Amino acid sequence: MSLPSPRPAQTLADHYEAVYGALVEVAECSFAARVTRSNEEQFRDAAKRVQLWIGASVLFEAALSGAVLIVMPETLARSLFQSGLGVDRGVIPMDGRLFDLVGEVANMVCGAWLARTVNHHYDLRPPEISRLQREQVTPGADCLLVTIDKQPCLVRLAFHDTPS
Repeated sequence: MSLPSPRPAQTLADHYEAVYGALVEVAECSFAARVTRSNEEQFRDAAKRVQLWIGASVLFEAALSGAVLIVMPETLARSLFQSGLGVDRGVIPMDGRLFDLVGEVANMVCGAWLARTVNHHYDLRPPEISRLQREQVTPGADCLLVTIDKQPCLVRLAFHDTPS
């Protein structure tokens, strides 16, 4: 897979498009996982079957400053853990290891996105990870909705100075 040369994102839609590309790159290259876009109705339908979610937020500082939040079902985190580390499907990782994995996915996506859109240095803070209940996962027009290996995943950007 060849990466496009970095270009500054101008609008929020540009940023979400670049984040989608970064998520596809990370999922395919690091976890052999397939990412497809989802709409809110499809996301809500798939999310009905999910009880426990894990969210990771990464703060960044560059030409823009803000945070990237990635929220995925615990079952997806387990699947990515197993495929990313080559662990037998029968092995159930401890919560700490799942949290580390979701945090690393968020770091990788944030870093790949910034590399695509920022033409200079950026800093990432350590991710903050938490377990979420179904009612805490709120898709909307202000986020990127996808499926990763047919499981729902939400990505939300927050900027200190929001692009138009």
